[in-house]
Amino acid sequence: MIDTTSVKHLRVILPEPHGGIENMAIDQALLEATSDELPVLRFYTWAVPTLSLGYFQSLADRDQHEASRSIQCVRRASGGGAIVHDHELTYSLSWIRKSTSDLSGEEAYERMHRVIMDALASFGIRTTTFLQSAGAPKPESEFLCFRRRTDQDIVLAGYKIAGSAQRRGRMRRLQHGSILMRASEHAPELPGLFDLSSKPISISDLADRIASGLATQLGLSVRPCELSACEMRESARISAEKFEDFGWLHRR
Repeated sequence: MIDTTSVKHLRVILPEPHGGIENMAIDQALLEATSDELPVLRFYTWAVPTLSLGYFQSLADRDQHEASRSIQCVRRASGGGAIVHDHELTYSLSWIRKSTSDLSGEEAYERMHRVIMDALASFGIRTTTFLQSAGAPKPESEFLCFRRRTDQDIVLAGYKIAGSAQRRGRMRRLQHGSILMRASEHAPELPGLFDLSSKPISISDLADRIASGLATQLGLSVRPCELSACEMRESARISAEKFEDFGWLHRR
C-alpha cells in the first residue's frame, strides 16, 4: 500500500489532449514533483496520432510497422513495446515508495488493472486478464505493445485492450497505461472497446470511474486538479532538454 498515515488524497488530473512530446514531459514533471503526501493519477488523450517507443526499443525498428511510419514518434521513459496512441485513454500514476511495505511495482500493475476491469464492468463490458484467459503467449520481440501479452494485460474477445509499463527509480515510480477505445487507421489490426463492444462509454466517464476505484483501493479520497503553472513550466523545460532532443529519440 501507499503509506496512508500521511496521505489523504489521490490527486487526479482529468483527461486533456496534448501532443506526444508534451505528454511525455508532463508525466516526467509530475513524477519529479510527486511528494510523499500526494500520489498523482493523470489521464490524457493525444492531440495528434503518435507512436511512442519503449525506452529500450530501437528507432530503426519502427520500420517493422508500415501503417504507423508516417506519424509523429516519441520515446517513453518507461519500457515495453511501441504504442500507436490515437483513439485511446492514457493514464499515468506517479508515487513515492518509501519502504517495502508501500505499493510495489507488481502491486501497481495488479491493482490498476483490476480497477480498470471493474470500471469497464460497471458499463457492462466484461474483460479478463491474459493470465485468466489462458491464451497463447505472445513473444516480447513483437514491435507493438498491443501485439505482446503479459499476465496482467486486459483482454476482451481475445484482443488486448489495455496494458501498462513502468519506470522505477530508487523511490519514485511512474506507471503508464493505455486503454484502446477504437482502432486507429495507423494500427488497424488492433481493435478497441468500441470495435469489440456495443456498450456506450465516454472517456470522461471511464476516467472518473477508474479514479474513484483506485482511490477506494488505496483508502484515499479523490482530489480533482489541473496542472499547475509551475508544472507546465517544468514540463516545457523537460520537453526542450530531453524529449525534443535528437539524441533522446535516436539513442537506440
